[in-house]
Amino acid sequence: PLHPDEKHREAVIDHLKKVIVLASRMGVSLVNTFCGGDASKTVDANWEDAQKVWPAIIAHARDHGVKLAFENCPMIFSYDEWPGGHNIAYSPYVWRRILEAWSGDVGMNFDPSHLVWQMIDKERFIREFGPHMLHVHAKDLMIDHDGLYER
Repeated sequence: PLHPDEKHREAVIDHLKKVIVLASRMGVSLVNTFCGGDASKTVDANWEDAQKVWPAIIAHARDHGVKLAFENCPMIFSYDEWPGGHNIAYSPYVWRRILEAWSGDVGMNFDPSHLVWQMIDKERFIREFGPHMLHVHAKDLMIDHDGLYER
């Protein structure tokens, strides 16, 4: 929903709204998604965009009895995207803002593996945001320390 290309952004938002409607019709009360982000912008600039884009989507979900859960992944796919990425809902800094603005309607789709490679303290993150975790991934992760050292 925060993609830099307006047509792409509109298509993504339209698709998400359809998913919300279908979830409601099927009796599914939670839809996992990404907050989004424009990798060419700062986190703060993306947050300004999020405050313009997300309220209408959140209201649409609320009207259909559906909560949204943003995954905590920065969606970084290549070296040139660091530290940007395509999802701003990955750090405590942004999660505090999300929950202050939309708690009750938006929670977290928690994937602890993303915290490991970002060097974010998992236990501290869980203590602070645990009550807002609506869905949790369970998987393993291996860090290639030599690979990181060489890059």
